[in-house]
Amino acid sequence: MSKRVAVVGLAVLCVGVVSVFAFQWPAPLSTMKYGFGSYRGGFLKGAEFAPGPMTACAPGEIVFHAETPALPGAYPLAGGGMLALMHHSDLMSVYVGLSPHISENGMVVEVGQFVGSSSDAGRGTRLYVLDTRERRMVNPLAVMDQSEDDKAPVLLSAALSREAVEMPLSSAKEIAQGNWYLLLDAVDVSPPGLDWPAFSLRVLVNGSERASAVYDAAWASQGVSRLFSRTNLVEEDCILADGRIRFGPLALPRGKVAISVIAQDYAGNTREASWTLSVQ
Repeated sequence: MSKRVAVVGLAVLCVGVVSVFAFQWPAPLSTMKYGFGSYRGGFLKGAEFAPGPMTACAPGEIVFHAETPALPGAYPLAGGGMLALMHHSDLMSVYVGLSPHISENGMVVEVGQFVGSSSDAGRGTRLYVLDTRERRMVNPLAVMDQSEDDKAPVLLSAALSREAVEMPLSSAKEIAQGNWYLLLDAVDVSPPGLDWPAFSLRVLVNGSERASAVYDAAWASQGVSRLFSRTNLVEEDCILADGRIRFGPLALPRGKVAISVIAQDYAGNTREASWTLSVQ
């Protein structure tokens, strides 16, 4: 089984999406500024595009549209406009910050059809893919056509943290025994310039997996934002204000300890890094 097939299979199992690669990006990837999991005052549960025209990701029916900065009841609408299209397989695409070109509920649109332009000249338009059956936001990568990608993710930083003390793994040689958090910043570098976290992260201690995250979905449960279908983490517990992800606590035993991080993108390209520490 190829790396790509394995990763795609994991995404489908985790999210419950029936149809893979059925959608098209609503704008050129070169106009995407942030991807699923990027930190935008919180975990971005969709993709953000620069201002410009947007098209329908797939054939669908308009189920909601709004062109005003507020919904009935004066509830503010981020970005000043919104359009929702219902597709097959219980998927819905939601455009926020869009001035709809088509504003008739029940109207059917075709894939690639122009649906509107950004209503917020500063931020652009955000696209969310909602699995209405599971009631969770899906990483758009799980349903979109994929471009060629042979570039492995980049691990920007890795550090251990405990009691307000942070130690970069690149320089840490000796640490005290006990529980530590691991802080990671790993990004996908394809397409160039995109601020998009690696799709999958695994943390191993002495060869044994101790933590992981697959950036497949996000949802709310009892008023709490949760991430990653397989591990079901609370957003405020694992996503820091600087965008890094926090794993742990990890109990590190006395002696020589090897910590490994494996970052993988959606295409299956992998980056691995390891550090050996003396735990006193």
